[in-house]
Amino acid sequence: MKEFLYAKWIQQLIVVLHLVALTALIADYGFVLNPALQLGIISLYLFVLIIGIFYTVLKYYYHRKEFILSVFPKTHIQSIGYASVDGGLLGFADETCGPQEHRVFSDYTIMEILDEDTLVPIHDANKPGKLFLTNLTRSLMPIIRYPVGDKAMWIDKDPELFYRKFKILGRSEEGARIGPATVYYEDISVLLSQYHEHFNVKGFQLVTKHFDNKDQLIIKVATSSRDAAEIKKLQLIIEKERSFLKELSDERQIHPVKVEFVDINALATNSRTGKLKRVIDERKT
Repeated sequence: MKEFLYAKWIQQLIVVLHLVALTALIADYGFVLNPALQLGIISLYLFVLIIGIFYTVLKYYYHRKEFILSVFPKTHIQSIGYASVDGGLLGFADETCGPQEHRVFSDYTIMEILDEDTLVPIHDANKPGKLFLTNLTRSLMPIIRYPVGDKAMWIDKDPELFYRKFKILGRSEEGARIGPATVYYEDISVLLSQYHEHFNVKGFQLVTKHFDNKDQLIIKVATSSRDAAEIKKLQLIIEKERSFLKELSDERQIHPVKVEFVDINALATNSRTGKLKRVIDERKT
């Protein structure tokens, strides 16, 4: 065991020496890196190598993990925590938490998972529902049963467990998270209502996908039209009226928004209630 640890430390020392040599080589080509920056590069590498990588994004995609591990093969990747602007601290991750798993900040919050249709609290494990928050520290402006906007399910079976573990399953039907932005279903509904008669909109659905390292929003519109020109027209209207989507696309943070005209039967529904699913997340983590 000792011989293994000695070998690992020697390997890490060799990597650090390579970094020092690299900064010297860069300097030889006329790019001056001051000593503080050189030390920063070495310290960052050692931090990642020895301690790990912590992330704060909503979804940590598998291909990103593969890339990080190809550079830092022995590092540990874990969420640094689960929080929101409105709700504050929502959950923390410990060494037992897997991807998308956190534990409730029970000292400061009450977290509930409610049935999406009946809003009855779910206490059993492995049953998905909508996540609601009650904040115990904000007395000036109380937050009581606030919809977080995510779907989740309990992992720990014991409902009385103080720091109970739960798993985030993606966004709920209030909105679709696309890159750094959130597109709300009701907002798109208001927009489409202005052109309801022209496009003969019978319903719509927001679908999120992820490929080539970027998210894409697909708006499936149920209508009798299949005219490509009309599809393009509606896409331009959405890009104009919700310009932040076009800006994010131009900045290559997301894929361009895609509009599809489909039959009403092509829109996914809840198998139990028959209700239209507003948001469908097809991204895999």
